[in-house]
Amino acid sequence: MSHRLSAMPEMIWKAIASFGLRFVALGLQFLGSIMIARHLGAESFGAYIFAYTCASLAGACLSLGMAELSMREVPIFAEHKNRAGLRRYFKVQLGTIVVMSCVVALGFFLLEQFGVLILAPGWALVAIFALANVLVLTAEKNMAGFQRIVTARLFDSILRPALYVLTVAAFLFWEQALSPTQLLVIATFAALAAAIAMWSWVARLIKALPQSGRQSDDTAQHRRWWYIASIPMMLTTMINMLLMDMDVIMIGLLLGDGDVGIYRPAVRGVALVNLANLAAVQTLGPMLARALARQDTKGAQVLMGQAVTITTALGLVICVALAFGGDLYLGLFGDEFRAARPALIILIAGQACAILGGGAGAVLVMLKRERWVLGINVAAIALNIGLNIFLIPIWGLQGAACATALSLVFAKIALVICVRQLSDFDPTIVFPLKRLLTRARPRS
Repeated sequence: MSHRLSAMPEMIWKAIASFGLRFVALGLQFLGSIMIARHLGAESFGAYIFAYTCASLAGACLSLGMAELSMREVPIFAEHKNRAGLRRYFKVQLGTIVVMSCVVALGFFLLEQFGVLILAPGWALVAIFALANVLVLTAEKNMAGFQRIVTARLFDSILRPALYVLTVAAFLFWEQALSPTQLLVIATFAALAAAIAMWSWVARLIKALPQSGRQSDDTAQHRRWWYIASIPMMLTTMINMLLMDMDVIMIGLLLGDGDVGIYRPAVRGVALVNLANLAAVQTLGPMLARALARQDTKGAQVLMGQAVTITTALGLVICVALAFGGDLYLGLFGDEFRAARPALIILIAGQACAILGGGAGAVLVMLKRERWVLGINVAAIALNIGLNIFLIPIWGLQGAACATALSLVFAKIALVICVRQLSDFDPTIVFPLKRLLTRARPRS
């Protein structure tokens, strides 16, 4: 590590590195989206996006929250050098994924048989992609628990999208027609390749961890408590995804694939704003868990301040850039996609307000108050669905954007209030601003 990196707080350089890798990944995803949007047109592009979104949402439940729980449990196992406990945890984690994958596949099959949810690539392929996707995301959370955040992002943010984009580019170069089904097959193979590499790395991390003390085989008892903690986290993750993707689902159900295709680039643009928050929160989680395990409350508050500073600085810069360059950005996908410009502005406004609250949800999880996060997000998604049903028939794509922005801001305000009521921590931008003003104030 260079002298500059070693002199920089760990929270900051890891978050910046994570953001940089996520930025590169999103750039690759944008490149892939532009290629296939121009190739397919709005209608077929929307059909692919609708299937991809359904698979991602279904995949969020495959680990029953055991992936999210890794951000809290793996650092504790590693701190205590409990290699046997880690192995038990990962066995339960993978077993859960396998069982739930079968359940989700059956659910997709029945929905298609009864005509409730017809997906262009077919139920089987969507279920397989959901499995491949969750294997990548679970390995990423496990590696982050080992403090290998940057390494995890290299696999998920560089290897996976690079394989996808290069394969799509090869098909287009040789003038091969691509359908939504073929695109999902390519995405599945890219995810499986990344998953194999990442789980191999996780196995190396476990092997390198020294065994400390004698551990009893109490997997059954631990499994019960793991599920008690993880299932609320799973529901929270699913609801967070619904908060971001419910507009796409509702547009698909109420308007059609063509409108989904036009709206999707606006959502991807706003994802760049949320990228700063995700990079900071993912870095904050394991480090905050470690600080709280050591009862270092002052250090924990400093970490929260660093996280929200990074989120706000990067996020607001991106918001301004998208607000002024939105028409140019949407035009990259094709002229028909410029119709989503008003929706893009509304989504940017919602994200700009939400990022000021920092990682309030992650703080509550690390404080073992995940049920509060779940309750708030349930209320937010109910608000989101209600607003979508009411506003989409009136304002179309702009109505969907309004529903998403309002529910996102509501959730962030409620999470911040809960953190302030349940602890002495302040996860918002107010804390670092106060510190900055105190330092700038001249001493008498």
